Amino acid sequence: MAAKKQGAPATSKTTASRSKSGSKVAGKASTSGAKAASKSTSGRSKTRSPDKKTRFTENHRVIRRWAERRGGTPATVKGTRRKGDPAGILRIDFPGYSGEETLKAIPWEDFFAKFDEADLALLYQNQTADGSESRFCKFIHMADARAADAEQVTGIGPRGGRKAKTTTNHRVIRRWAERRGGTPATVKGTRRKGDPAGILRIDFPGYSGEETLKAIPWEDFFAKFDEARLLFLYQDKTADGSESRFCKFVHMDEG
Repeated sequence: MAAKKQGAPATSKTTASRSKSGSKVAGKASTSGAKAASKSTSGRSKTRSPDKKTRFTENHRVIRRWAERRGGTPATVKGTRRKGDPAGILRIDFPGYSGEETLKAIPWEDFFAKFDEADLALLYQNQTADGSESRFCKFIHMADARAADAEQVTGIGPRGGRKAKTTTNHRVIRRWAERRGGTPATVKGTRRKGDPAGILRIDFPGYSGEETLKAIPWEDFFAKFDEARLLFLYQDKTADGSESRFCKFVHMDEG
């Protein structure tokens, strides 16, 4: 009787032990499965954010590949090429984006000859904010690219003093330009009949070639600015805190 009584608890302990062990294994498997499912769900829901950062480059291969992937071809603004120069003011011509009347196609060799001679950099963007392919690009002088710290040009980054802004406000644009000695101008040879102006520029003393720009009144400048649906991209201060003259005109669908 005693032996039987002693054996009964042993069987119970063994069963309980097995049950407990099985519960632990099942628990581990359940936890492991939940973690795996969580990782899998996390992996599925994690989407790649758009590469909307604005960069700058001097690399010919990078520029040509970026342009050709978007159907872009090398061009120069008609009437801006000076005698002996390989090209005038440079542009990337995209189908349906640029006026055929103001641009002339040129070979890549002439394009890059002018690009290097003028010490330029290409400011460009791979994707827009919604993730679609971007055609945003501008040519800037390397000195401006370094001063603006290219990543800050479109407002990326925490240091607001170096951040560039955009505006369509006539008073803001005029005040910003005049404080820096800038005057309204248009690129010679780009004004079409009946238009108030051609390609717009702010002309700063010692910064722009007198041979390529023509002074115009602010009234004509802003008439063209509004007609072409432009945005003024500008910067107040450079990376070192000094006054910046960095500015570009961009189309509203690009900005």
